[in-house]
Amino acid sequence: MNAARPRLTRSVEDYLKAVYSLTEREESASTSALAEALDVQPASVTGMVKRLAAYGYLEHARYHGVRLTETGSSEALRIIERSDCVTLNEVALGLAVQIRSVPDEDPDRLRYLGTLGLVPGARITVQERAPLDGPTTVSVESRGDTEVIDSDLADGIFLIPAPGR
Repeated sequence: MNAARPRLTRSVEDYLKAVYSLTEREESASTSALAEALDVQPASVTGMVKRLAAYGYLEHARYHGVRLTETGSSEALRIIERSDCVTLNEVALGLAVQIRSVPDEDPDRLRYLGTLGLVPGARITVQERAPLDGPTTVSVESRGDTEVIDSDLADGIFLIPAPGR
């Protein structure tokens, strides 16, 4: 039985995309190829591969590399299909953007974002970002005020350029 799956972090998404990309050419991806593709140490890859296998995203056969499971493949495709988006943590300061999607796994979190006006289609401008994975301050056009968004939450808010008016 698979361990409970956590919310996908940027790092997990990067691993899933890398395995997907590497296994388009080969049946499996070696941990050394993953380390090279992700520019990380092989020991880091080994630990993450074990976690992703425990969550049911990867199958790992010692000395034969890793492959995506059906679940892992679905997640990788979902991530790749939104490749025209950036997260709130990635967008440049001062840029007006439109929210394309927000994390919807947790109903309480979804309601909270709704109370802030951070819903798909909303236009926001990034005002400030604290260093070292600190919070991001945005102005929400529909409300005319600012909100401070924690880095973990900001990592799940996907944005596209705001359409011109």
